[in-house]
Amino acid sequence: TTMGCSSVVCIEDQSLRILVRQEDDRASIGLYLEHIIKELDDINAILNAEVLTRWLAYRADNKVQFFEYDMLMEGLERGQKQVYSRKHECMVEVTDILNPRIGSLNPDRKALIDVLIRACENIQANKNYWLFDENGLNSYIREILRAKDYVVHDQTLTGIGDSTNDKTKSRDGELDLDIRKTVDRRWTVFEGLWIRKSAEKSKWDRHLNKLLVNYNPLGLPFLIQVCYVECERTKFINIQASLEEHLNEYAPENYQLVKTMPLCIAAKEQEPNQFFFGAQCRYKLEGSTGFPITVYHLFVRVGD
Repeated sequence: TTMGCSSVVCIEDQSLRILVRQEDDRASIGLYLEHIIKELDDINAILNAEVLTRWLAYRADNKVQFFEYDMLMEGLERGQKQVYSRKHECMVEVTDILNPRIGSLNPDRKALIDVLIRACENIQANKNYWLFDENGLNSYIREILRAKDYVVHDQTLTGIGDSTNDKTKSRDGELDLDIRKTVDRRWTVFEGLWIRKSAEKSKWDRHLNKLLVNYNPLGLPFLIQVCYVECERTKFINIQASLEEHLNEYAPENYQLVKTMPLCIAAKEQEPNQFFFGAQCRYKLEGSTGFPITVYHLFVRVGD
């Protein structure tokens, strides 16, 4: 066991089969596979042995498709980000084959995200909440989480605040949440902030950097950011598109964006894009061999 993963190696039908299991929620199976393959290449070089074809098994919807590892890596170098799976009859992201944990939520995280989605639905549906400032909405979400038996503390009591925050803006707050499953262990940090227009990207950058750096000294495996987007219904889609584009380009100092993918959160078929959207991003500290940090972004419209 190493790098948060373990493996079992067996020989079957003249093939070397390696079964990998993720032991730590922060671990990257893809990085672990790279480590194993390098070790095997070193052994083959010492023995002067011939390297045969290497295959990766991609599992989804109870179906398994095998892909040739070297072809996947060569395709990535050429900019090929998707390959076709005959078993699934669709295109598959190469990064999902190399690291199957990207894009999936474990049950505990999914339960938490679902609670936040329900809270956001309540905020969007009740115009009385639109009169709250940022701290008021964060306090409302805090009480919802406590009602679901999460242990929640005000992060401002333990974290490093954003000294550049403009206190003259009445709706800009500093009440972020330290969320725990048990009293003695911090699980994740939640930050909520107001966004009034797509031009406020510098503010969004500043708050995300605060979340990644100032508020995460322990290197938590995942973080949550909720943006209350104050705008008219008809303008939300344009703001969403602008922020989504910015999300794919964002790279704070010392961090690099590993992957962005949509977070499937639309509970209703009616106008999901005019209600809110979500994205799951993985950030990695440049030059670090540690685990990437996953940030779940939710953007909820607050206004008519």
